[in-house]
Amino acid sequence: MMTMTEDPSTMTSESLTLINYVEVWTLPESDEDESSGVLHLEQTFAIDHDQMRKLDMTGHNAPGEGIAGSAWKQKAPVILQGENSAVLQHVRNTSGLPIRALLAVPVYSDYSLINVVVFGLTDGHAGIEIWSRDDRDELAITGSYYEGLESFEYISQHVRFPKGAGVPGCCWKDGVPRLVSNPQAAPNFIRSFDRDAATPDLCVGLPVGRDYGFAGSVLLLLSDTLKPFARSFNLWKCKSSAPSKEESNPPIKFLSSSLDTSDFDPGWFQTVCDQVAAKRGVVLLTTESNEMPYGYRFGVVIPFFANDAIKDLAVLLF
Repeated sequence: MMTMTEDPSTMTSESLTLINYVEVWTLPESDEDESSGVLHLEQTFAIDHDQMRKLDMTGHNAPGEGIAGSAWKQKAPVILQGENSAVLQHVRNTSGLPIRALLAVPVYSDYSLINVVVFGLTDGHAGIEIWSRDDRDELAITGSYYEGLESFEYISQHVRFPKGAGVPGCCWKDGVPRLVSNPQAAPNFIRSFDRDAATPDLCVGLPVGRDYGFAGSVLLLLSDTLKPFARSFNLWKCKSSAPSKEESNPPIKFLSSSLDTSDFDPGWFQTVCDQVAAKRGVVLLTTESNEMPYGYRFGVVIPFFANDAIKDLAVLLF
């Protein structure tokens, strides 16, 4: 259940990015029992063409309730689309944004859920794929969203990835996020966009959860420069071999970005990492509480854990 007090008529609807809406749900440590716990809506933001707005919304979800609760119950990303979706229509009405689909991503420390991030997507060429382990011990597609990628969509329904094959198989095997620029030319990207209206120039693979010692599923995001998921998509890695709960400031190493970030203050990277280390969960960056890099208004930082150690960060800047 969610409620909202801000008038959606005051909001603009045009966005420079595919993602124009973000919810962060939190599972308090006292509620980690999945049979009785409840997710709490921590913060909600709308991202418009020239501004970012914090929405005054409240809510809670039990396992299986709403899209956040569904991601919690399934222990995997969930995609919601379609004009007849009551949940999607409710978010459109309360936010005042032209959202076409919702993507919920659960975030785990070891086997314990700590957050669910819900992203709302607007118009634009894109592909979102959820790859999960099948009965042949390979990855098969179990959820998807495509815009402008009809041929790619058809091919994907008939593809399987064993461990270590392609971007999904590598993320599954290693449990490490991957960012691939110009995937069409990448040696480990085996599918083609030749017959599609769009040619994605960025592919991001994100491992989600753990299962049998490997990632429980892999989320694949594909977009082009005309309208990317975020204005900058960065992957960072902790330098420590095994940063623990007691380590308050795990140093980080910058891995890869969808844009040139050479003009970012190096100290800013460490400041963000310190915040994630202190919270041990998803962190939202805003101009109100952080010195954001020039030209950016908002950010989402998603940690990836190995057991209970923070090993990688995915940083989306808007």
